[in-house]
Amino acid sequence: MKQVHKRVFWLASLLLVVAAMTAITALPGTQTTTTFAHDSRPRTPTPTPTTPTPTPTIPPLVIDTTSLPDGNVGNSYDAFVTASGGQGTPKLWSVIAGKLPDGLTMASFYGVQSTIISGTPTTLQTTTFTVQVKDNTPRPLW
Repeated sequence: MKQVHKRVFWLASLLLVVAAMTAITALPGTQTTTTFAHDSRPRTPTPTPTTPTPTPTIPPLVIDTTSLPDGNVGNSYDAFVTASGGQGTPKLWSVIAGKLPDGLTMASFYGVQSTIISGTPTTLQTTTFTVQVKDNTPRPLW
């Protein structure tokens, strides 16, 4: 019986110590010290996941103007031709088919996204012409 009594006493004492330590660590302003085991073996670094850098897409260079207003013989004429998309400046404009009405010219470079057709029409006529705009976007060679 003496042996059982010692075990119960020891277990009760241990529970009392654990309860006291729990109460002490719960008090405000009480500091606790935690010890961690240190593994000195070299570690293999965990690879950092990489996010692929998106390739910037350049919107295609497109001429937005599809028609121009009528002009009058002998009167000053100004009309803008505009484009959107592409990359960089300057935007170089040219007539690649047909011809402008007599008395009108087109600037090869006017603004960032536009050119101007201006002058004074000298002849009553209807003309058809095609303009082209180029920018600094690299084009495939094929």
